[in-house]
Amino acid sequence: YQGGGGGGGRIQMFCTTGNGFTGSASVNGGITSISQDGGSGTMLGPTCRPNTPTVLTMFKSDNVTEVLQNQIVAETSLKFVSNLFDTDSSEQLSLQIELRPINQSFTNVPTHTQSAPAPNPSDCLAPPAGCGSILVTGLSQLTDYHWQARVRDTKGATSTWTSFGTNASGERDFRVSGNAANISITSGNTQTGL
Repeated sequence: YQGGGGGGGRIQMFCTTGNGFTGSASVNGGITSISQDGGSGTMLGPTCRPNTPTVLTMFKSDNVTEVLQNQIVAETSLKFVSNLFDTDSSEQLSLQIELRPINQSFTNVPTHTQSAPAPNPSDCLAPPAGCGSILVTGLSQLTDYHWQARVRDTKGATSTWTSFGTNASGERDFRVSGNAANISITSGNTQTGL
């Protein structure tokens, strides 16, 4: 009896300065005549890793108002933008971010990915135009957030992560304010004022 076909394995082919690969590679599973065939594997590349983003910023959903580091905003939707570049000029690129409340550490797993790839390069010379971008909705009120970003190409290669701002990873990048549900007296009852 045959033992079945072997799995296709995993291939990662990443270059650093230029993609000159001209051969072929396969991650097809093994095929047998009377037992189960092996499953296909996964292949990333051949491709060069994208450059780590150098421009990271946020905008309110109006696409005009920039959100500065440590700013308090009332909106629960923000646009995260970054420059995108890869030495493989034929690649299309996507921004990926990991956005978490500051009481949660980064895991280096993206929480949001740009929905449609952008051209290479997207220099982000006039943000948010000409940038990779992600609109995040449903941010929680009364919450402090921090975020990091990386670039992913269409062949699966990713840049290294880079954090927004110059603060430490456990410090607030921005805060979403809340609306008061009610106002009540906590002490005293003779104060007056406007």
